[in-house]
Amino acid sequence: MPHACPPFNASATDGEGLFSSIEGQELLDELTRYRRDLHRIPELDDDLPRTIAYVRSVFSGLSCDVLEPCKGAVCAFFDLGRAETVAIRADMDALPIDEASGVAFSSEHPGRMHACGHDAHTAIGIGLAEAMLQKKESLRGKLRFIFQPAEERYNGAQAIVDKGHLDDVINFISIHMALTAEGRPLPSHTICCGCRDFLSDCQLDVTFNGRAAHPC
Repeated sequence: MPHACPPFNASATDGEGLFSSIEGQELLDELTRYRRDLHRIPELDDDLPRTIAYVRSVFSGLSCDVLEPCKGAVCAFFDLGRAETVAIRADMDALPIDEASGVAFSSEHPGRMHACGHDAHTAIGIGLAEAMLQKKESLRGKLRFIFQPAEERYNGAQAIVDKGHLDDVINFISIHMALTAEGRPLPSHTICCGCRDFLSDCQLDVTFNGRAAHPC
């Protein structure tokens, strides 16, 4: 059953000493630009060439190793000096929907739209990597940013797991723009943390054996 996860209100004073208010506004502006750029180029399933190129273009200017472990996926690795590995995952695929929002950064691809927030997830992932590297002197361990394809088909993660990219991970963080467990919008500047919320997915394949009961 879904449960109410405790919200964390990220007010302007939270994180003081990590980022100044000017740095925080610059980061927000950058995240907004990333998200709107990505919103214009929605792609489906694991066929994400423009999205992958965009992500790689950002990471090309950072001190990290970048690889594509499977079709449609991108991983960026940062070694900050200790063995422990933390993985941060964002999904990249869009939905087969015509956009009718009318915003200036609407989808350039008819029949495709980022209607589930994956443009924001990807923007947060690459923006977070940049922000953390600015403060890398206060960080220890290894960081692995995983950008996953085909989340909407429920099979995009398995290939990454099968390649062993989670074998050494001790903490795994996944993000999603969301409502609360009760279906209410989260207030702005609020982060809701938990590992058993309504966005978790369990897919079952069931086969029924027996005689047909329908006359047709």
